[in-house]
Amino acid sequence: MRKAIAVWLVVVVSAVLAAAARAQEAKAIVIVRNAPAHGIAMAKVDLSQTLKRLGAKPFSPASLQAQLPDGRKLPIQFVPESENEPAKGWLLLKLPKGGNWTVWLRVGRGARDEGRGEQNGTVRTKHFTVVHDAKRMGGLPSRIVFAETGKTFDTFVWNDRVHHRNLGSFHLRNDSNPKVQIASQGEIATVVRVRGRYCQPDGKQPPSQPEATYDWVYFHDLPLVFVTFMAKQREAFAWHELHFLELNLPDTSFSEWAGGEPLRQGKFEASQKSFGFPDWGALIDGRNAIAFLRSGQALFHDGLGGYGIVAIAVRAMGRMDGVLFNPKGVQLRDGSFLPTYDWVAEPAHSVSPTASRRTK
Repeated sequence: MRKAIAVWLVVVVSAVLAAAARAQEAKAIVIVRNAPAHGIAMAKVDLSQTLKRLGAKPFSPASLQAQLPDGRKLPIQFVPESENEPAKGWLLLKLPKGGNWTVWLRVGRGARDEGRGEQNGTVRTKHFTVVHDAKRMGGLPSRIVFAETGKTFDTFVWNDRVHHRNLGSFHLRNDSNPKVQIASQGEIATVVRVRGRYCQPDGKQPPSQPEATYDWVYFHDLPLVFVTFMAKQREAFAWHELHFLELNLPDTSFSEWAGGEPLRQGKFEASQKSFGFPDWGALIDGRNAIAFLRSGQALFHDGLGGYGIVAIAVRAMGRMDGVLFNPKGVQLRDGSFLPTYDWVAEPAHSVSPTASRRTK
C-alpha cells in the first residue's frame, strides 16, 4: 500500500537558548511524516505568518535554513509561486533518509538559491538533459537526452491546448514569445518556469486571451520531474477542452508501453485504439522510459500511421470552477475512446478568469 507523504508547518515559533551565544533565536517547526526512502520531501506551503513571526522582512528564498534537532543542517529550497506572493510556494527538504522527521526552520543569511531571470533553460541532472528553448515548442521541453544510454529524443510535440467546437484549437507551442525563466536553482532542484499564451499557428489568440504557467521541477539526484500547471484567461469563457501534458510522437522513438496497477505491457502496433491506467503509464525504448507517475490516470492512444502515439497525464479531479472532467475522452464510432480531453466543459458552464490549477 502506498503511503502518502505529509508535511506540517507548525507556525508557533519557539525561542531556543543558544549555549554559546546565550541568545534567543526564533524558529518554526516542520513535521514530516512518511518521507520516501530517498529523503526528498516537497509540500505546498504558505509561509506568510511564519515569516512574520520570524521577523523576516524583506524575505528572500535563499535565507531559509533547515536543521534537525541534533544540529545537523539540511538542504532546503523554497520556490515562490509568483513575484506577487513570494511567501507562497513549494518547500523542498532533503532528509537523511525516509520516515518521520522534525525539522527546525530558521531565517538567516545566504545566497544558495538564485533565479536567473528570463532565458532559455538547459537543465542537466545525473539522469538526463532537458532543453527549454523559447524559440521551440512555446518554451516547453523540446529535447531530452538520456545520460546512461545517450539516446536523444526530439521528434515529439506537445499538444497542450484549449479547444472550442466553433473557434478551434489554440496551442501553447504556437506562442512565439513565451517567457522561460530559471525560477529557482538550489541544492535540491532546478525549477524552470514557462509562461505562454494559447495561440493558433499564425499567433492569433481568442478574445478571452488564455495563458498558462508551468513549473518544471528537475531534481538533481533523482530521475524525476515534478510539473505544476496553472491556466487563466482575461475574461470568462467556457472551453470544451483543456489539455495538459499531452505528448505526441509521430514515430516509434518509444515502441513499447507499460502501466498499472495491475501491471500491463505491450507494443505500439498501429492499432488505432486507446487505453488507460489508473496509477501510472510509461513509454519504453529498451532501458529508456518516460512515465506519468501519480497522475491519477494515464491515457495512451496507439495512432501510429495516423494521429501518432499519444500519451496524456490525467488526474480525475471532478468539477473545478465549472469545468467537468471526462476520464475517457471522446468516443469514436467503433466504440473506442480517443484520449484527447484532459478536461471537458459543458457549453452552459462559464469558466472563471483564473480557470484552473493542475499538479502532476
